[in-house]
Amino acid sequence: MILIKYFRTICILFLFSLSILVTGESVARQKPYDSIVVFGTSLSDTGNAFILLSDPSRFGFDESCGLGTPVNVPPYDKLDDLLVPDGSYAKGGHHVSNGGTWIEEMARSKGLAGSVRPTLRNDGLKARNYAVGGARAWPREGDFPCRFNLSDQLNAYLVDFATASADTLFVLEFGANDVRDALGSPVPLVVIERAIFEIYNTIEELYSRGARQFLLMNVPDIGQTPAVQILDGSFPDLDLAVAATYLTNAFNVALQDLQENLNSFPNIDVRIFDANALLNKIIANPDDYGIEVTDVPCVTPNVPPYKCKKPDTYLFWDGIHPTKAVHKIMALEAAGVLYTP
Repeated sequence: MILIKYFRTICILFLFSLSILVTGESVARQKPYDSIVVFGTSLSDTGNAFILLSDPSRFGFDESCGLGTPVNVPPYDKLDDLLVPDGSYAKGGHHVSNGGTWIEEMARSKGLAGSVRPTLRNDGLKARNYAVGGARAWPREGDFPCRFNLSDQLNAYLVDFATASADTLFVLEFGANDVRDALGSPVPLVVIERAIFEIYNTIEELYSRGARQFLLMNVPDIGQTPAVQILDGSFPDLDLAVAATYLTNAFNVALQDLQENLNSFPNIDVRIFDANALLNKIIANPDDYGIEVTDVPCVTPNVPPYKCKKPDTYLFWDGIHPTKAVHKIMALEAAGVLYTP
């Protein structure tokens, strides 16, 4: 009888101590971030591309770079044949969409809107968004010399901040442009591998300077975008949409392996926002998200009125970028990833 009571007491103490550990972990992970630092592409660009394209010489680029147009306006005739823009849009505040991005929506909900303003505007160190449309994690030598790529964004951050806070959330949203590059490369998996390697190096550098909290976004299925669907229709024998989906999955699997590797570092917390799964859910069940059109973009270059009547019911704004309505959905999903123990 005494042994039974003793065993029962030990079990109660064990469960109590376990509950403390679990609760402590939840509280620690839900501790408010002191700021957000963003490295990324057009999906997270809050105005940097517009600033850079408006005055490229200020950032060391010359006219021979052919960077593109600072801003797209109706009739959107600067979009290419795949409905991909070479700059931001006037509508929606110089984003590469028709409104705010997912990172702005998420930051605003956490009281950190100031952190994600475009850093290239140079209006104070509170702005910590270095994402620029067109950026690559791995810019192949000689191919993208005039882009503000991941290494450039990291270097710009390190000029502003020599150290990193353990309470700052570092967001890395890269891969979509690298996957598009891989689709046209004779060695596509090498492009994927190098992109992942650059992301790893960036996180390792930030970790060495004190960073501990990271959110990575994986790549939404490039094969589902209107741009690749148009390309696929033009070259039906090449199965380009299938190849794009394959490369998307290859990148995302590698990113997940990277996450597992990094989470072995002491006191680090690396999470992945599965944007690919979200895209697939929206396409499979658009009504659940208030979306009606998933296969064609809202913008209609050179065809009046140059855009759809109800942008918030469209998945895509142009050939590769989501509408602001979808960015809001993304923000909710990303916040859920961060605040789930």
